[in-house]
Amino acid sequence: MALRFLFSLLLLGSMGACASSNISETMPSLPKAFKASEEEPVKISRNSLKPQTLNPGECGLFLWNKTDPSQFIFFVKAGESTAKFYLEGQTETLQLLSTKGDIFGQFLTEQNYQTATKLNIALSFRPGKIMQEGQRIEQGRLQYLSREGWLNVQPVVGVRACRASQSENASSVILNTP
Repeated sequence: MALRFLFSLLLLGSMGACASSNISETMPSLPKAFKASEEEPVKISRNSLKPQTLNPGECGLFLWNKTDPSQFIFFVKAGESTAKFYLEGQTETLQLLSTKGDIFGQFLTEQNYQTATKLNIALSFRPGKIMQEGQRIEQGRLQYLSREGWLNVQPVVGVRACRASQSENASSVILNTP
């Protein structure tokens, strides 16, 4: 009995010593992937559109799906009737069918497109914070019926970005990350 009591005291004493030691010395540092840092880029899937460039004076609408990793899936330049959409592993060219909604810079907040194979794509979004040379899209969705007949709804985020004209002496805008 006395031996059990003595063992219990030793056990409690060693636990107290562990509890009073500096936790940061006993815990291994977190792997780099778990540390938040503004220096580290957001993970972007290779399964996405290629980076898009805006020429001086042009504006574009860039959208990413809300997955991990994010995928750059939609791009259209202001004033153009075609868009690019990454769908089921390949880049599709979409033809603009109609627009409506609120004015969002050079775009409207609701847009309807169609692929060459007559697949209809509906885009709607809500404008977010204004930023230099553009504005964020903090909430939106792309909807379409898959070739198998399933309704796909993809939540998206994005940005409307403009490149200043050459007379304003600004650098180019190339976006491929949110």
